[in-house]
Amino acid sequence: SNENAADLITNTRSIKTSVLVDDGGTIVLGGLIQDDVQESVQKVPLLGDIPFLGALFRNKSTAKIKKNLLVFIRPSIVRDGAVATRITSSKYNYIRAEQVRFNEKGVMLMGDAELPLMPDFLELPPPFEPTQTGDPQSIEISGDGQ
Repeated sequence: SNENAADLITNTRSIKTSVLVDDGGTIVLGGLIQDDVQESVQKVPLLGDIPFLGALFRNKSTAKIKKNLLVFIRPSIVRDGAVATRITSSKYNYIRAEQVRFNEKGVMLMGDAELPLMPDFLELPPPFEPTQTGDPQSIEISGDGQ
């Protein structure tokens, strides 16, 4: 139901730009800075609520937290399908290994429920059927516009 969806908070920020970068070069696209101030009070029950004297049984603290998020890109031009597959396989297998490691720890709230796991890279279907020239096939879709 939509009642549960109301509790979900999502912050979305986007960057749209055009840049000129050399192959293997690095560029900063943008960044976000977040400043938070957190105040907390710890006290002895009842004694901390007594006017004036209660200050002896209370502790107030303030914490300032500053977070910086920078978005970098380093483009690499890949001209060979085998190299692209090797790079994809390496990154895919890294993410899958992290998922396996996380699943081995388990999640307390899920009990014995089976956690999702990405398939092995070799089990994935190819992204497209290569043509005789090695280029991806283009598929024409005709329709009546509805």
